[in-house]
Amino acid sequence: MGSKGTSSGDGGGGGDTTPPSPPTSFSHEPSAISTSPPPLQPPRAPPRAADRDTEPLSDLILKSSNNYIIQEKIKILSKQYGLLRRTWSDGSCFYRALLFSYLACKQENLGQMQDRQAEVFRLMQCVEVSTKRFYQLEWGEAYLLKPEFLSSLVFEFYCLVNSVANGLTSEKLYERSLEDPSSGTIMYFLRVLTEVEIRTQDIYRPFIPKDMDVVQYCRKKVRGVFPEVEAKVEALQI
Repeated sequence: MGSKGTSSGDGGGGGDTTPPSPPTSFSHEPSAISTSPPPLQPPRAPPRAADRDTEPLSDLILKSSNNYIIQEKIKILSKQYGLLRRTWSDGSCFYRALLFSYLACKQENLGQMQDRQAEVFRLMQCVEVSTKRFYQLEWGEAYLLKPEFLSSLVFEFYCLVNSVANGLTSEKLYERSLEDPSSGTIMYFLRVLTEVEIRTQDIYRPFIPKDMDVVQYCRKKVRGVFPEVEAKVEALQI
């Protein structure tokens, strides 16, 4: 999920060698946005055997011999999951794991869907809705985003998703995620989408602690510390 490799498709595995152009049919009119996006497409094949980049989840029990609580949690996870993949411990583990799972890991992942381009279109429609909501919120200095930079983040995200839809394998995707430890811009973008979702949907309000409002919560729990990305944003906006 590295930001430097996602738009070039040079990781092999069947991906395109040049950045694709986003579908031109994405509407910018609110009335044209579908309120019922296409459902997830059915998988085209069963899950593959374990990849060489995985390791047994049970190994973590041995490595956590001095932590009983961690051991018990791993045992609970082992009832459903047998393998794990390592990722960068940079504060964005959740976002990296979620994106990798959606793109390449689970049976219903994008790479296994029968109509992958339809799913890409559905996903980008959802992204478009979120970006419209982004501009309806007050941000102050948060994320330092101007329209042109947000558009570049959307395009970079689209290139990554489209490369998987065009055949980029889970092994190559995983290699990219390890080769670029910063991979900051896409993680940055996922945090933006997360905050937009939390701040615009009331279903999350009950989970916000009583001693803070939703903006304070997002400032503390969602906005990551990405000095290299902030520097890139500022440089692009000078």
